[in-house]
Amino acid sequence: MKLIFLSMMCFFLMLPVFSQGGSSFRQEGIASWYGEAFAGKPTASGELFNPEALTAAHPTLPFGTMVKVTNTHNGKQVIVRINDRGPFVAARIIDLSEHAARQLDMIFTGTAPVIVETVNSPPQSNAVPNKNAETVPAIAVAEAVPEENPEQISENENPEQPQENENSPPISVYPGMPPAGDGKSYRIQVGAYKIEKHASDVFSTLQNAGLTPAYERYNDFYRVVLAQIQSENIQSTVDIIAKAGFAEILIREER
Repeated sequence: MKLIFLSMMCFFLMLPVFSQGGSSFRQEGIASWYGEAFAGKPTASGELFNPEALTAAHPTLPFGTMVKVTNTHNGKQVIVRINDRGPFVAARIIDLSEHAARQLDMIFTGTAPVIVETVNSPPQSNAVPNKNAETVPAIAVAEAVPEENPEQISENENPEQPQENENSPPISVYPGMPPAGDGKSYRIQVGAYKIEKHASDVFSTLQNAGLTPAYERYNDFYRVVLAQIQSENIQSTVDIIAKAGFAEILIREER
């Protein structure tokens, strides 16, 4: 019984707390950090990750939210801007850039107990979606564009089309593979292109691989996604995508 009680206490400590006004946010839990291995890679907000910027990944806070992170072991603090999603590890509540982790003196420990508090009112969204966004003809399935996730994996005007290859290299998954069996559904973005034909070709490649892609248009970009993928099916889906020749994808939780 004592163990169950302690486990419940830890769970409730990790839950975010909001003020009555709804603008204040406070959360306690474990922070981790990520650095050079992801430098130049796209974050969930569409920015390229810079380990020397004061940024962080959070599971739910809107992109652009400024938060103060306090290391409760040493009292050190840093203010970071949320521009990514994660971490996807149980008990962790925020994933800091390398620079932010240095400010909290947690580089060598890897993780640290922290308090996360907003220092401004979270924006309602980061991007204003095109409410008149049109579905590109010839594609039967169109997905709604989430208001706070206008991310693009690729803006390449002339991307190489993937070729099926039994020996495909390991696929890069951003911001990371979510835990299997968490009961949630996820959206996998395979690519975003400025040229419609490139998106259409990727769409056909995924269909030929036995998947059911969807097609989005956001401003000048055409995005190819796989929607409503249950967590237990993500690994097998990613394996099919990799075998089809794609080198990187972006995964985010469905709203």
